Amino acid sequence: MNEAKTLLSKLLQEHRIKPRKIMSIFRKLCGCKFGNITFDVRKLDNLKQVEREKRRNTDIEHTMNYIEKLQVDKPGFVFKAQRDSSNAILSLFWTNSRSRLDYLLFGDIISFDTTFSTNKYNMPFAPIIGVNGHSRTIVFGWALLQDEKADTFKWLFETFVDVMGGKKPRVVLTDQDAAMKKAVPKVFPDAFHRFCIWHVCRKARENLKVYFHLKKGTEKDMEECIMQSLTVEEFERKWKEMEEKYSCGKHAHVKRMWDNRQYFVPAYFQGVFCPFTRSTSRSESFNSNFKDYVLRKDTIETFIHQYELFQENVIHIENQDRFISNEKVPVMWGYQRFERHAAEIYTRAIYCKFLTEMMNATAFGVKEIDKDKKYELKRNFEYENPEFDREVFIVQTDRTTDEFDCECGKFQKDELLDATNTIHTKHLLGKEQAVATREDGNNSRDRDDVNNDMRDPAVKKNKSVRKGDKLKSRSEIEA
Repeated sequence: MNEAKTLLSKLLQEHRIKPRKIMSIFRKLCGCKFGNITFDVRKLDNLKQVEREKRRNTDIEHTMNYIEKLQVDKPGFVFKAQRDSSNAILSLFWTNSRSRLDYLLFGDIISFDTTFSTNKYNMPFAPIIGVNGHSRTIVFGWALLQDEKADTFKWLFETFVDVMGGKKPRVVLTDQDAAMKKAVPKVFPDAFHRFCIWHVCRKARENLKVYFHLKKGTEKDMEECIMQSLTVEEFERKWKEMEEKYSCGKHAHVKRMWDNRQYFVPAYFQGVFCPFTRSTSRSESFNSNFKDYVLRKDTIETFIHQYELFQENVIHIENQDRFISNEKVPVMWGYQRFERHAAEIYTRAIYCKFLTEMMNATAFGVKEIDKDKKYELKRNFEYENPEFDREVFIVQTDRTTDEFDCECGKFQKDELLDATNTIHTKHLLGKEQAVATREDGNNSRDRDDVNNDMRDPAVKKNKSVRKGDKLKSRSEIEA
């Protein structure tokens, strides 16, 4: 293997390309024949081992040198270490100025998880994660911990708050770790602590796999009970019915789930602001993203290198999102004024979520139960991926304060009008506009407003929004 091929092999390995894939790349470079390659997979493995040996005994020294360099090159970089009585490093935490600014803006909710990976010294990798205004995953800080005990978590949380200027989150999402359950209230006594539903479902499948196989329908009914209950009373009634139906109430894991129900069942925190975390897909994507950057046998220095790459990618994506939100005109689906207002105040990603809810609102009909106080919304048509499977929702209103309260609780949780609140708002606005027209005796002002709407560049492209019965994706619209 000549010097050029050696350098290319090292570069590919540094970017997580496995030896067998590297061999396939060299095969294409060498005329699509393995016979033209003068080395094999074993040679590549040996090359990787040599590089690892060079760093094995100098990892901490290299890491500290690299951190000192980062602190000079990037003044906002912050590094904290937990040490023992002999000054040996036990746990590490680091972050930078961009992450600290992100936390200032979006730090009401943090997600903390130690299940992603460990390094070569079996130190749990613990990123502290959030969601930005574009509904993207961002990282407020990274940590490598000596263990997963309550005192270690307490040190990390206290260090995190100190670095972040004393600001504490309002909501903390974690996995089902007992030590975290002890540490969180000690450092964040006023925060709302809840378990990530993705971890809860995964643990249930792991511990109840045999039971789910023998008792067909248990998993489906359990998920329906957890995710489709709107009130605490409804959940508890359905859970007891499920236990009786499948005789699963005495199973140890089912008991644990019942004891911890207030930490993960959405019905217990309907009014808590925790946007776009109901679905398991976000936590799943967290795991997928980090697996691309950190591996089980990585050194500490490599973790910090990978942190830089991850942050560069986050910043690049956020800059793209900001450009789309600020510089490009969104495509309107309809001709409602509040749709245009939403396009002005929301980022593009959040506006797209609003647009989907606005379209789904057309599937509902409105029936007034108690004049100006209570409305029944009934779903007349099916639409893709409804959050709740039920057909009827009740919306309570207070016209003196213009407050709307749908029993689904989505507005309080996501601070985004959902299909039921949207159709109810449109219904009330329609009534008010009709009354105003009758009182004025003409509707010339409305015609002027419509003409202005038709000249708006966002509305001119309205025809391109529809694709069959579905909304086009943003990329399709803007292509």
